[in-house]
Amino acid sequence: MDLQELENRFGTEEQCRDYLFKLRWPDGYRCSQCQCDRAWETKEHRFRCKNKDCRHLTTVIGGTLFSNTHVPLTSWFRAIWYATSQTQGTTALGLENELGVNNHTALSMLYNIRRAMCFPEPLEGVVAVDILFYAEYYLLIAVEMIGEDIGQIRIEVSATEQNCLNIPVFIRRNIKSGATIMHYGGADFSYFYTDEPYSQKMLHPQTYCFNNCTPRLLPPVYLAISELKKRGLLGKLQCFSSKDQIISLNHIDRYLNECCFKFNKWDSRETWFYEILERAVKIKPRPYNPSQKNEVSFEPIQKEASHEFLYYKESPESE
Repeated sequence: MDLQELENRFGTEEQCRDYLFKLRWPDGYRCSQCQCDRAWETKEHRFRCKNKDCRHLTTVIGGTLFSNTHVPLTSWFRAIWYATSQTQGTTALGLENELGVNNHTALSMLYNIRRAMCFPEPLEGVVAVDILFYAEYYLLIAVEMIGEDIGQIRIEVSATEQNCLNIPVFIRRNIKSGATIMHYGGADFSYFYTDEPYSQKMLHPQTYCFNNCTPRLLPPVYLAISELKKRGLLGKLQCFSSKDQIISLNHIDRYLNECCFKFNKWDSRETWFYEILERAVKIKPRPYNPSQKNEVSFEPIQKEASHEFLYYKESPESE
């Protein structure tokens, strides 16, 4: 979809509201409190439940990604169009120039758009797991295998001594129980116990020339990284702009969400815009906080001098 088509279809607030109404209530209005299907619509485009014991008041954007942002829906739609029309990573600076908003607003909008790019469904079947030091970050990578081809991927960042993400936590969060985990069995997997609900297959990594270094990677992971670079999704971490970089250190996983989303959905690029809108009406709003660390928080459990990393266990997420 080009910009002209976007303006024709979603150029007014009313057009945007009507489209979100159909996404949120495809079978007509339904009260989130009592499931009543009747409501009054006020002049302020709010819906008052007709159930006399309820009378819940909401809007078409209430409780969605767009609520409590004070940004017009037309700007939100254009921001989503801009982010999904970039086959490489999106920068807040580019979004700032596209919308004519300040840098904080652009960062906040892009942060929440990337929240809609998360993949809640775990990988299954045979999954290769490896770790790569890239662009000053340790990246934990899981690659789903479909025969001899690669399927979907998941990537998360693991810092060395500030906010380590151990491999077992990464696996439990991203891979379905009962899957077969392919890994090289090095010291990085020493905390991946045999009593985990997964089958394990040990492979020998191969040495590749990658980004002016020679890491030892599992072949499926190497193929995934190569494809990410070829498509410009990883490269020099296109997600960063000079204004983004300091703040991005605290939100790098959100940037990697965008890389994974575009990689996994590469063959359906024409539907990216509509898929993000569908996800946006199902996601609760979350304010952007530049000083906030990654949303998954961890607490240290053990330090092994013989290992390269600190290993952490998952602690409850703080809103």
